[in-house]
Amino acid sequence: MSYESAKEAEADRDMQRSLLVALDASKRSLRRDECGAWRVTGRKGYTYTWGPSGGWLIHCAVSSPRKWTNVKKRLSFCQLTQDGDDEGCLRLFDLPTPEQAVLIRKAIGLKRRKLHPGNVTHLKFATPRRGVQPRQRARRRRAVSLGHSEAVGQKTGQNTTASEAAE
Repeated sequence: MSYESAKEAEADRDMQRSLLVALDASKRSLRRDECGAWRVTGRKGYTYTWGPSGGWLIHCAVSSPRKWTNVKKRLSFCQLTQDGDDEGCLRLFDLPTPEQAVLIRKAIGLKRRKLHPGNVTHLKFATPRRGVQPRQRARRRRAVSLGHSEAVGQKTGQNTTASEAAE
């Protein structure tokens, strides 16, 4: 076991849990490694606590040097501690913001926590949705389809709208 006492192990686990909440990641990713230390494990990396000085160690192992260079650029808010060809370690000093959490989750391959209607605490840490809302997409489709039918009517010399054509 890598901890001197159960209190130390519990403190480490609590620190990792706070990171999980900030990352909005699945609680199943918090596990013990082969030495018994708590870590958050993703498909492409993992995090450990930095020790008594605080912070976290983020280890990323991607498949190519180009991807590693891009990960380093995206995680520029972290301090680079080890720089390999296609992997390395970064130090995170504070809990990440929601925007930084998205980048960290993507870098180490973490699954996002699923939203449960009864879980009010989850809503506080949810990252903003990216892209267009479904309702807006439907409005755009209607607008485009109306614009298209009006354009077809103008080409054929008919000036009727879609509602007049239906009557």
